[in-house]
Amino acid sequence: MKKYDMKIVFIAFNMGYAGKVVNGPGIDLYNLISSIRLSNPNIDLTLVADIHPKSSFSNIKYISAKNKTEAFRAIDSADIIHHWSGLFERYREYLMYSKAAGKKIIVGPNVLDCVNLNREREFLINLKSSIFITMSKKVMYDIYLNHGIRPYVFIVGPDLKLWNKNTDKEDYILWKGNSRHKVKDVAFGLELSRALPQYKFKFLGYPKAYDYFNHIDVASKARLYICTSYTETKCNALMEQWAAGVPSISHPEIQMHGNNYSTGLIVNKNIDSYSKAIISVMENKVLWRDLSYGANNYCIDNFSHKKIYDKYMEFV
Repeated sequence: MKKYDMKIVFIAFNMGYAGKVVNGPGIDLYNLISSIRLSNPNIDLTLVADIHPKSSFSNIKYISAKNKTEAFRAIDSADIIHHWSGLFERYREYLMYSKAAGKKIIVGPNVLDCVNLNREREFLINLKSSIFITMSKKVMYDIYLNHGIRPYVFIVGPDLKLWNKNTDKEDYILWKGNSRHKVKDVAFGLELSRALPQYKFKFLGYPKAYDYFNHIDVASKARLYICTSYTETKCNALMEQWAAGVPSISHPEIQMHGNNYSTGLIVNKNIDSYSKAIISVMENKVLWRDLSYGANNYCIDNFSHKKIYDKYMEFV
């Protein structure tokens, strides 16, 4: 039997591309596991999840979160229990079992967001001695204010194997997201496209959903990306586009909005400000080139597989 450096059990709602469910927490977990696998194949990984992942890894065991017998058995043999996402009662049951077994427990970054405080407070009973992580400084301070816990900030960036700088750019401005979620504010993007008829806009996720892995080529070829959400605690879409060398127009309510005049332009969220920023980038080749370079370098500098792995190992 192979001797592993350690055994980690992840508990999550989903990972990567699972059925029709593709979300930030699931993609982040996929990217973290990919980073662990590439950096240290001697770590044994098990995933306990509600949805069976389609985008999985051949050497990772999957257990349905509803299969308590198998989940408890995996916990018994593990060194680390990492509750990645979801507030289901069965997840809390697994954590309480892990605590009784003396396991090291990590919670987050996609568990506490201070949206349903009563539910979170019930979930946290007898679990505050765990290690907590979150995905942004804003959420860190919200958690401290509401729960008396100061989590570590841990940001998982895009998978740089999937998202790498594409020099074959085309002259369209990209919007992408789940347009059914009002927070994404696709209406603002559509209004921009009408205000700037001289440019071609491409909308991925409106009116129909897009396939995550199949959209990467189209997204990577965009000249510019516009983030129109009212707010985002992180924004994976921005970071993916930066990794592909696509600069962005964003605003301060996006927590990971980048660096002004480095990854893109950061302006007030109104049609006039966004329009002027778009024109500046689209019409100034030197500015676009520098922003494209800066966006890509930002991701390389902060989110290589090795850097994600090294940061994660600080917790385990």
